[in-house]
Amino acid sequence: MTASLLIVDDDPLIRMVALELLESSVYVLDAVPDGMAAWEKLDLAPDRFDLVLLDKQMPRLDGISLLKRLKSDARFKDLPVIMLTSDDRQEDIIEGLAAGAHYYLTKPSTEDVLKAVIGSALEGLHQKRELRELVGRQASNLTLLRRAEFCCRTLSEARDALAAARRMRWS
Repeated sequence: MTASLLIVDDDPLIRMVALELLESSVYVLDAVPDGMAAWEKLDLAPDRFDLVLLDKQMPRLDGISLLKRLKSDARFKDLPVIMLTSDDRQEDIIEGLAAGAHYYLTKPSTEDVLKAVIGSALEGLHQKRELRELVGRQASNLTLLRRAEFCCRTLSEARDALAAARRMRWS
């Protein structure tokens, strides 16, 4: 499956280098010069991108503000965001991770490291999507259930079974 990446950086040279490094990969790439342009693209098509590669310091809407906006919007809760920035102080890294970055890379980063981090983030996203689909199928299957028998060994297991039954409106 081909992944779609959005590169967000105000430096045209960095955008060009990132596009060149990743173009031979199996990614569909798009790039924008600032957080506001990124937000507009993401907001118009929330399911279009599988990962965002994000600079921190940009005009109009900086990377941390965009990251916070994305993570506070349920549509983008699972969207992996990798910070790629020259801000390398410990406080900067903590700020980026606390705001919801999947990973924090400092510029310059090698091609191998960048591709490995992107691959890892996309694998995590793929696993999350598969798990969500599996849980959805299982929940759907439970709606077919008309009668169940539980064998509880402890009071705690009995409470859990009763709580599950109440959530399913079986009681």
